[in-house]
Amino acid sequence: MKEFNLNGVIVCNDDAWIYDWLGMDCTSPAEVKDFLTEADGDDVQININSGGGDLYSGVNIHDMLENYAGKVTVKIMGLAASAASIVAMAGECFMSPGSTMMIHNVSCQDYTDKNGKTKTAKMLNVLDKSVAAVYEAKSGMAQEELLKLMDKETWLDAKTALEMGLIDGILTDTTTAPRVAASVGSILLPQKVIDELRQIRQKDKVSTDGVPVEQLKKRLELLRR
Repeated sequence: MKEFNLNGVIVCNDDAWIYDWLGMDCTSPAEVKDFLTEADGDDVQININSGGGDLYSGVNIHDMLENYAGKVTVKIMGLAASAASIVAMAGECFMSPGSTMMIHNVSCQDYTDKNGKTKTAKMLNVLDKSVAAVYEAKSGMAQEELLKLMDKETWLDAKTALEMGLIDGILTDTTTAPRVAASVGSILLPQKVIDELRQIRQKDKVSTDGVPVEQLKKRLELLRR
């Protein structure tokens, strides 16, 4: 069985290099696609420890796993929050006794006027229902009940997640669990930071290896804003 560690922030393919450049754990749909292509129908195990990230990338990863030709086993080893909990709904899912799952409403950065915010609210309502549909397909729970849990930002231990049908079992042996790190604080970088980092890299032609100290200082300054 081939294993893939889904760690850190879930990001879109275009932004993955920035997180790599900053030395931040991240997972993109392209990485998962490459892994599944190489697995070529063999059984796979996805180890999750992630605070979530980009919604569409999370859904994309979930759908790739759902449509994979081989057997997919998902193991939550630490945290599966937000978009990572969507990924966890693919295949047969297990949680370690000390792990946590979190589900909540979709959010976004919105800099529009009052008309734009009204449209955004309608869009977010649709997206919440789409996410709830993924949980519903796994658990069999009513969408209305799931939407209420998402609205409250619900944290679940392994036993509760099992009772709700969101996972298929609780791991009894985690001795082979990878040493990984993630937290719900591992959120997506603000778009402003991403845009400025792109400009810095393009201007100075900085490679992902051997980054000068001055460039590291610039990165830290951007992250502090």
